[in-house]
Amino acid sequence: IAAHDMSSMAEEANLSSQEVTSSIDIIAKGTEEQSHHVKQSSMAAQQMASTAQEVAAESQKAASFSTKASERAKAGGEIIENVRGKILNVKETVDSSADIVRRLGVKSQQIGKITDVIRGISRQTNLLALNAAIEAARAGEHGRGFSVVADEVRALAEQTTESAIQIVEMIAEIQKETKTAVEAMESGKIVVDEGAALAHQASEAFMAIVTSVTETVQTIQEIAAASQEQAASSEEMTGTMAGVEEIAQRNASASQQVAAATEQQRATMEELTKSSSELVAMAEHLTSMVGRFKVIANFQRCWRVHDCNWIDCPAYQAKEEKCWLIPHTLCRNGISSGSVIEKRSECHQCEVFKINTIVSGKDS
Repeated sequence: IAAHDMSSMAEEANLSSQEVTSSIDIIAKGTEEQSHHVKQSSMAAQQMASTAQEVAAESQKAASFSTKASERAKAGGEIIENVRGKILNVKETVDSSADIVRRLGVKSQQIGKITDVIRGISRQTNLLALNAAIEAARAGEHGRGFSVVADEVRALAEQTTESAIQIVEMIAEIQKETKTAVEAMESGKIVVDEGAALAHQASEAFMAIVTSVTETVQTIQEIAAASQEQAASSEEMTGTMAGVEEIAQRNASASQQVAAATEQQRATMEELTKSSSELVAMAEHLTSMVGRFKVIANFQRCWRVHDCNWIDCPAYQAKEEKCWLIPHTLCRNGISSGSVIEKRSECHQCEVFKINTIVSGKDS
């Protein structure tokens, strides 16, 4: 929302800049008319005084518009700084999440070591049970009860070994997903850094706009003051038209310079508006990316769910687990299902898609 507000502020400032340009054009036309009437007759001096008053009034309006533009530009700069702060907060969150996932990977490795110990104990227990069974057999009738106990112990040891193997497989899957999540977060971090850089550039642009608008206001105020002085002295200088003409020409030149500077400022505002729109799109894209960072610990592969034997299927050996994102899978009795777009609707009805999207919450 802040990025959208910033874009709106930039557009409003651009409109204000256009109004300033229009006002400056009016000033330039007024001063040119003054110079023309001075050359005609002394009666033009009175008309020039009236025109100068109008110029002063328009200058005050232009100064007012410029002041508002400056205030809006300052507000826009503050909004950009807020956006930049939020982007940096997102960056910290992404970094923290990456650290958490990395620690999860370390913990899973530690669990794997513990599982190795359990498997070793299970093997030793199995050997002890086997030796106990042998000794019970030697004892004959007296060792029969102990033989039953030894068999149970051995069965428990075998079950423990199988469970340990399953745990190892699950840990491997967790580590794989952890690596994928870390890579995704690193990509998100790059995007966040780019967004922060753009926000910083936009902030600097706003500061430059504020400086330019302030200078424009000062120039317009000077024009207004000069116009008022010109109106007051025109009645006394009817016989000195040449001097008044020189002043009028000087005012016209200053107005043209101000008009050129204001036009350049308006072009800068248009570029800033464009940059603001790009920043809005990037913020929305960053929000979408961060929303997808979720580790799927119990993802079920399609060939496990359907218990199929199509080893030539692209989904069988692909690193990408989401089979609905893999083209030309052999989902229809060994027949290619087509591209990702062609098979999308069919995949959305598949049991594998429904099971796994319930867990992930995303099907991207």
